[in-house]
Amino acid sequence: MALELGILVADAGMLGRALDLLRNVDEAQLFLMDDGVLAAGEPRLRAAIDDGLDASLCAMDAEARGLIGVAGGPRFGSQWDHATMVRDAARVVAMTGGRIDDSDGATPGLGRRVAIRLTREARDPKIAQALRSAVGYAAAGLSVIVVVEPPARALLQHDEHAPALVRAIATLRALGHRFVEVAATSHRVSCDLEVSW
Repeated sequence: MALELGILVADAGMLGRALDLLRNVDEAQLFLMDDGVLAAGEPRLRAAIDDGLDASLCAMDAEARGLIGVAGGPRFGSQWDHATMVRDAARVVAMTGGRIDDSDGATPGLGRRVAIRLTREARDPKIAQALRSAVGYAAAGLSVIVVVEPPARALLQHDEHAPALVRAIATLRALGHRFVEVAATSHRVSCDLEVSW
């Protein structure tokens, strides 16, 4: 069976909404990262896993927050799990702490065009998460466009950023992925789905 729905949760407060969307979907995956890993022990999530939900989380984010794996909880995974979910799901919903992005109807598979929308200041930790995700998407054969909204412009104006940001930007550029500065949040780019950070 094909993956019907993939949901990215990077904000623990969105878990309930994500689980509501997953109800009555036969083939679904849930990936927790960033602050979303803090929801790993929620009873509703464990119940959904017991009912057959394929749920994983970013082990790096969990370890950074002092979390350990628990029986019946989500599987400790990596950005590869996240990226392949985004690549393969017929519908992708991203709940990163900003707006909720829903790609219902986008064609899955290699070459799928994913726009990573940077909506915060360059030093905001969510920007590092966004760029880490973008590198994972590139590794999974997705075409990545990084959309830089006005609050994040400093990201491209100089190289005086955390080493992880500089590495991610250099990696994406070296792989031929684009960075597009936009003047307004309403500016859209041609893509199959967006993930807003």
